[in-house]
Amino acid sequence: MSKPITENIIEESAIEILQSQGWEYANGKEISPEGLFCERENYSQIVLVSRLYIRRHNHSGFRG
Repeated sequence: MSKPITENIIEESAIEILQSQGWEYANGKEISPEGLFCERENYSQIVLVSRLYIRRHNHSGFRG
């Protein structure tokens, strides 16, 4: 009998895949407002500006 697929299994798989592609993982509790490595002022702050990196791609036909 196989195990049911849970949110935790999907999350752990996604983290492993992203880490294998060079992404850095940060535990949500650790970077929470009360966390040891606080990176947000409050829980309504969705975008972690200090981690945000936007790369502009130069695609032919794209005018942005």
